[in-house]
Amino acid sequence: MFKHTKKSIIAIGLVAMAVSAQNQNARVKGLGGSDVVTDISRIATYNPVYVNDYKNQIQATWDAPIIGTKSLGDVVTVGAVLNNGLILSSFYTDAAPLPRIGAATAPQYSPHVIVGLDFAPVKIGIEGFLEWAWQTDHTESNPTGTALTATNNSSRISHPGFAIGAEFGADMLSIALVGGIGFPTIKGSNEVTAPDGAKTLSTTQSESGLSAKAGGEFGIPVNAAKFTFGAQWSLVNYQFSATTAGTTTNTNKTTINTVSPYIAVQTEILDKVLLIAQEKTDIAMSKVEPVHTQGNRYNLNTDILSTISSGLEKQFASVWIFDSVGTRGGLSWSFATGFSHNVDEGTTVANSINNTDAKDPVVFGPAVPYIGLGATRGAVTADLYLNPTGWNNTGLIAGPPVAKFTLSLKF
Repeated sequence: MFKHTKKSIIAIGLVAMAVSAQNQNARVKGLGGSDVVTDISRIATYNPVYVNDYKNQIQATWDAPIIGTKSLGDVVTVGAVLNNGLILSSFYTDAAPLPRIGAATAPQYSPHVIVGLDFAPVKIGIEGFLEWAWQTDHTESNPTGTALTATNNSSRISHPGFAIGAEFGADMLSIALVGGIGFPTIKGSNEVTAPDGAKTLSTTQSESGLSAKAGGEFGIPVNAAKFTFGAQWSLVNYQFSATTAGTTTNTNKTTINTVSPYIAVQTEILDKVLLIAQEKTDIAMSKVEPVHTQGNRYNLNTDILSTISSGLEKQFASVWIFDSVGTRGGLSWSFATGFSHNVDEGTTVANSINNTDAKDPVVFGPAVPYIGLGATRGAVTADLYLNPTGWNNTGLIAGPPVAKFTLSLKF
């Protein structure tokens, strides 16, 4: 029977939370990670169509996407996103151990170029990218002085793709859709030329490769609040093969589907205090099909991580040398579980069955507090996310350490 050792659900939850944190700027992080809040970072995390809503801006966050936009008139806006990939990391990690691939499998963070078209009340966003790396080397060996052996190695990985988003509506009522596709491939070769001129070629390549994403979001005002309902979906599918001395061996076929529905509400309470609350569930379904000549054989893992977050933000005008100062705080709480389904039917002998099903326990994580500060002077805004679980006491400065810093410029 094909046996798949499942990661602990605690580790999966921590990894998912770490990835989410990496993609958030300091303001969003200070609001408990509630990333549906109105913010330029939504261009990278949700839909390229939002480039039309944030014109002539640059935002840089350490350990998160860097975003820049420039308006070319009333209709066209161009932009770029750095440090933001579309493909799932498993494609790289599964390809890295294969022979003749090597360093070319290092994840690539090529710029994503975005063009926005504002035909209000209809807006369109187009995103394109090319992740690419190439490595070659050539060696010659002639230790005896009479027999020259030449070796040529090359490895390449590429992932071209695009996404198209559209938004319909005006003011607070809106519908946004997005869809994208990419074609990841790898190719590695090793060619040895013997002293007699005979050549031996070995190759490694992707037999199939596909990445895709889609999503939809619906926003509706209810009195003074805005409710947001949405879902995101992503897919990665791939299989590799290696050919040595004329013999080809295929690896397992991997298909990963991720679905993330979410709901959020934004409103103002008390004296113009922004309140946001959000629930988001990430459902990852990973199917691995080992190579077999007969019967039915696969392993399906389903991992579920649900996160509830909330945050408060208050802006104060004309504070000291700043035009405005914002204080914010948030709270995030997650719980996770998972299922596994192993099928092995008729792969050894006809009509044989060796199937298993298992469910992981529900693991509840701790409630994590967040605090943040922001200050604006002129066209520049600086935001800090502070780690309330630690404390720095160095010289004249004491307080929680800065965990993330974002600098924004409007021009």
